[in-house]
This record gives sequence, C-alpha cells and structure tokens, in this order.
Amino acid sequence: VVLLVFSNCKDLLQHVFALIFAGYVPALISPATPALRLNLLVKHFNAKALIKPKLFTENLEAVKKLTSIHQYPVAIFENNEKLLTFANEIILTTSGTSDFSSGCVFDISMLLCNANKHADVVGMSAKDMILINLPLFYSYAFVAQALAAYVTGASLCISSPPFSCSRYLNDIDKYQVTHSSMTPLLVKELLSQNVSLPNSLRAFTIGGDTLDNKYTMQILKNFPRQEIYLTYGITEAGPRVSTLAA
Repeated sequence: VVLLVFSNCKDLLQHVFALIFAGYVPALISPATPALRLNLLVKHFNAKALIKPKLFTENLEAVKKLTSIHQYPVAIFENNEKLLTFANEIILTTSGTSDFSSGCVFDISMLLCNANKHADVVGMSAKDMILINLPLFYSYAFVAQALAAYVTGASLCISSPPFSCSRYLNDIDKYQVTHSSMTPLLVKELLSQNVSLPNSLRAFTIGGDTLDNKYTMQILKNFPRQEIYLTYGITEAGPRVSTLAA
C-alpha cells in the first residue's frame, strides 16, 4: 500500500495509475489529514510508503528512509506486517461517516465497472468535457467523474475546493464544460446566487448527501436546459449505488 496525500491535480491521477500498473495499491488520502491520523492509516493499512507534496517527516512514525519521485518526496516505512491487499486493488477512504480509520478495498476493475454504469446513465461520452471541482480523494469525484472520463474517453478539467460560484461559472464557460458534479451544499450556494448556467453545460449530477426535494424542484425550474441527475453513493458499496434523472 502507498498512501497518496494529494489535493486535486493531474499528478494525483497519474500517480494512481502508475502505482496500479506497477503492482502497488494506492490509497487516496485527504491532504488535510493530520499527522496522528496519517500514522494510524499507515498502521491500519500496513502501508509501505507515503507520497505527499511538501512532506514533513518529523510527525511521521516508523520512517525507514526518504526518497523522491520527480519533485515529490516519498517516505518509506518500517512495516513488515502481513499484506492485506493485492495487485490491481485500490483503497478509498470514507468521508468521515464511518470508523475513524476506515478504508474500503476495491479491485480496480470493479470501480471501472461502476464508473461505466454511471457514465451510461448520464450519457457521458468522448465528446464531453468534465469539470472536477469536488475532492478527487473521495469516491464521488474519483469514480463518477475521473474514472468515468477514463472509460468513456471524455476530457477532464480539474479544479479544487474551496468552491467559488464565480470561478465555477467561469471554468464552465472558459473550458466549455459539458458535465459537472455538485454536492447539495454547493447546489444551495449556486441557487442562492440566482445565476444562469453557461449554455455549454449539458448535465450535472448531485450527490454526496441527500438533497431536499424543494431544492430539486428549484433546480429543475431554474435550469430547464440542463439534465439533472440525483445520485446516491456509499463508498463501501460501489460507490455509485444509484443514478437517476431528476
């Protein structure tokens, strides 16, 4: 297992695929994770290494040596525990609703299958430009957007939190984004601004939490040109369990 502690960027996806193809097991970790939790994850996942931009090792335990991959520092751990994972697997951490140190192990082919099903429902294709502005280290953006783009051949525009309504609209217009994903919290902020969505945006999906029906009705009224999809996901189960047109 190799912990990848990255914010949203192309390099995160490149590291994920490089590790999988090399026979390692990437584990996607939030860059906001404190040292105490990182040390717990290293222990519970039997991790052999950690890659993180601007790595501060004084708070990491059991570091055997330090090295680097291109510009990224890598910590190698003294961890000789029995392997819990195998080649072609990946670990997605939960977003905090489960156990403190929980991670779900998936065969990468199962996540690609999940992404395929989601992409099929929302009509994603190689013609689409996907905007990712949700955290890539959680399953929603990683599977339903990044892996869905991978299996369909769609293009990616990668942004990063925190959400800004003006930047969001500017990114859609500048890169001619056709597909976007939002959480209910961001949807409410978008609706509060009383804005119009750029014409290039064909569809967006809403997930990560339950959206109150009154907001769904308001979205359908405010954005009649866009296809709206409500999704439900549990990291432990897919992670896209259902994707339905509103």
